[in-house]
Amino acid sequence: MHDIVRYARSQNILCQGRGSAANSAVCYVLGITSVDPTKVDLLFERFISSERLEPPDIDVDFEHSRREEVMQYVYRRYGRHRAAIIATVIHYRPRSAIRDVGKALGLTEDVTAALADTVWGSWGKGLDEMQVRQAGLDPKNSMVELAVELAAELIEFPRHLSQHVGGYVLTQDRLDTYVPIGNAAMDDRTFIEWDKDDVDALNMMKVDVLALGMLTCIRKCFDLIADHKGERYELADIKPQDDDEVYRHAAEGRIARRVPGRKPRADEHAAAAEAAEILRPRHRSRDRAARSDPGRHGASLSPAAEWHREGELSVALARARRQG
Repeated sequence: MHDIVRYARSQNILCQGRGSAANSAVCYVLGITSVDPTKVDLLFERFISSERLEPPDIDVDFEHSRREEVMQYVYRRYGRHRAAIIATVIHYRPRSAIRDVGKALGLTEDVTAALADTVWGSWGKGLDEMQVRQAGLDPKNSMVELAVELAAELIEFPRHLSQHVGGYVLTQDRLDTYVPIGNAAMDDRTFIEWDKDDVDALNMMKVDVLALGMLTCIRKCFDLIADHKGERYELADIKPQDDDEVYRHAAEGRIARRVPGRKPRADEHAAAAEAAEILRPRHRSRDRAARSDPGRHGASLSPAAEWHREGELSVALARARRQG
C-alpha cells in the first residue's frame, strides 16, 4: 500500500487510506493516512478487535478522476502475470429478473418494462398482485402469472460475472497457474474469475484501489487556495484541527456528518467508544449473523437510524464540551 500511495503522491494524486487500520501509527508514518494518532488518542480497539478473525484492513481512496492512473501503475509495477482485478458476482434483483424472464417467455418489451417499472430500489422478493395491476396488467393472466413466479425464483441467483470496483489480487508466482485471467470490458484492464470470498478463502493478498469523488473536490479546493492565496495545503496539515466553531455548528445541528478528530476527555471515552461502534461497521459475517439472529448479536441499525443516532451523539459531545 505504501508503494501505491507513494506513486500517487509523486503524481500529485490526492489519496487517503481507510479501513480498520486507518490512522494507525504505521499507516501515518508510511503516509497512507494523514491523521497523527499521537494527537487524537484513538482507541486501540479500533485496530485490534477480538471480534475480527483477520488482520486490520487497509483500503485507499484516490481521486475518482485519476484513479485509473493508479490502477495502471499496479499493472506496470507488478506485471499482469501477478496482478489482476478480482471479480464480483452480480445477482438477480427484481427488475433484472422480470426483464430476463419476460424475454425468455416472449413477452413484449412494453409488458416487461411496465412490470419492472413498478419495482422501487434494488431489493425485494418479487412482485405482488398490486404491482402487477399498477403496471396495467391482469395478475390472473397465465403468462403474466408464470413470469412473476419464475422471476421470484430467480432473485438472488447469480446472473453474471463482473469486475470488482477496485480490488486487486497480488501473487508472487504466476497468477494464471491458479486461475484464468481475462480481459475486462474497459481498455487495459484484466481480471480473474474469482471473487473476494474465493480470494479470502485461499488467503491470497488483496488490495483495494478505490475512487472517491470528494477527494477530487478537495484537491480542486487546494488548487484554488494555492492560486488565490498562495498557500498549498495537504490533508495532513489543514489548520486548525481543533476548531470551536466546528463543534458549535455540531451542537446546533448545522453539519451533515460529524468527523471524529478531537481528543476526548476521560468522561467522554464511553461516548467515543459508542461513536466508534457507529462509525466502524462490524465484520460482514457478524452483520449477517445479526440480521439472522438479532436477539443474540444485537439488532442492527438501518442507515437512516445510524445517521440519526450519529447526529444525536454529535450534539451530545458538543454539549458536554461546552458545559465542561
